[in-house]
Amino acid sequence: MPQKSKARMMGDFELAKQSFSDDDNEEKFYVTAIGLPRKYKGATRVDEEGYLTLTRDDMKNIFDPTIDSIVALISAQIRSAAVSLQRVKMILLVGGFGGSPYLRRRVQEWVDKEEYVIEVAQPPDAWTSIARGAVMHGIESHIIKDRIARISYGVCVDIRFNEAIHPKCNVDNYYDEYDGILRVRDRMEWFIKKGVRINGIKSVFRVTYCQHLETEEFADPGDLKITDTLYAYDGDDTPTKPSTSGVRPLCDLQTDLNSIPKEKWKVRNKTDGTSYYMIEFDFVMEVEGEKLLFGLEIDGVRYSGVSATFH
Repeated sequence: MPQKSKARMMGDFELAKQSFSDDDNEEKFYVTAIGLPRKYKGATRVDEEGYLTLTRDDMKNIFDPTIDSIVALISAQIRSAAVSLQRVKMILLVGGFGGSPYLRRRVQEWVDKEEYVIEVAQPPDAWTSIARGAVMHGIESHIIKDRIARISYGVCVDIRFNEAIHPKCNVDNYYDEYDGILRVRDRMEWFIKKGVRINGIKSVFRVTYCQHLETEEFADPGDLKITDTLYAYDGDDTPTKPSTSGVRPLCDLQTDLNSIPKEKWKVRNKTDGTSYYMIEFDFVMEVEGEKLLFGLEIDGVRYSGVSATFH
């Protein structure tokens, strides 16, 4: 096809794309296909005058896969915002396809189905927004280097007793049957504390965990998965217990220890002389932009196996 004919065909299709809304009054769309090689003349939906006819179903079949991906991306962004206890108030549809009435209709239908209170908007200059946003990113990326954490994130663990801060007579105190150390149950260990400075690109935070297995469990470990809860707190202090008012569960974190090689487990003896297996690992939380990513590390080596289910 000659270059000019191809450009005209693409121009016609661009107009059809921008106007298609899947309205009942829309039955057919015509795209100039003059200049097609002779073997395509008379082919399905290409008439002898060189016009390609597209029906409503054709247009939907063309756009639906792309729109499904866009909706999935929007859903992921809303979940990501929830991690920071932020609420999305508006969805702006920008770029060349951002002006599509059909795209707006599909996104609005999805918002209504999910019962979100979110406005779906198409700015009049949607097609230039990406270019202008890229320029602003180029400017701001040289300015914004760090930011301040607005929320504290942490997990609940058993910690070693510290006589300077823990009362000696407390129902939460107990002697660990494995190593005999006096510990305190259910205390918050904060990955990030509100007010700390976070790298604007990527920051990594860690909490050290210890997991025990009896000898017979280690011989046939089965499904080695542990579940913890990630808590969020937007107060200025950092509470010591998850039951404190304002501390709220954000998501459940499931760690699959099957991904760790068996040789990483160490043999230890209990206070009664019997042996057991234990492993220490760093539970890692990465802050990358507006996203929270999770993983586990041993001796600086990252292993897969941490999944998050948000409340």
